[in-house]
Amino acid sequence: MCQFMGSSIELRRSFYLESKRVDFLSLLGEKTGHSLVVSKILGYLSCTDLQNVSKVSKTWQKLCLGDKAAALRVKQFKAKRKMLKENQWFYNSMQRCNESTPKKRKPLACWNENYGFTKMKQTPGSPPVSPRQRKFNKYLKEGMKLSKTGKLTPCPRCTLPSNVNDDEMSGHCTQSFCSFHFCLQCQCAYHHGTACKYFITSSPSSSPSKAARYKVGSRQSRRALRRL
Repeated sequence: MCQFMGSSIELRRSFYLESKRVDFLSLLGEKTGHSLVVSKILGYLSCTDLQNVSKVSKTWQKLCLGDKAAALRVKQFKAKRKMLKENQWFYNSMQRCNESTPKKRKPLACWNENYGFTKMKQTPGSPPVSPRQRKFNKYLKEGMKLSKTGKLTPCPRCTLPSNVNDDEMSGHCTQSFCSFHFCLQCQCAYHHGTACKYFITSSPSSSPSKAARYKVGSRQSRRALRRL
């Protein structure tokens, strides 16, 4: 008996493997009794797909209606489609009514063809500002903010205006993207509390406090070097 059942199972398995199409819902639902698996599969389908599945065959329709959740979804979907179909005439009549209603239109007005042309001709676009003019405007803007004793000097990095501090012999760039704090003598980063390495005096014996301060490469510094 067991040998006969085993051979029948093997024949059935070979039949399913050789066949190109297998009715898996019928196999799971009616022939093997895996109703929970069928319910799980039907739960993944949308309402439209579930309605189409129930129309494939009587067996599939029986499986769909046999599952409580699937049957309820199919019933609700059919009721919704019926309600939309009955109310479709109302929406169509409303649309036709809106289309037939005349729109508000303004009366014709006189139009001068040369009006727009003359207006464009009278207001030409402003010419582009050159980099030199832009730089001058920035110096002018920062100069208006200075006090009576304030000074401006070009920044060694961006060449834009920098505020001068005579007490510290330093400059600070006014531009937010730069903000370079530099020494006025060597034009390098400001060295807090230390004497400038490029400090040039008028004579070797003179002290830094009384010496004349020159810029590197200037005419005064070259004259001082000749005297030395």
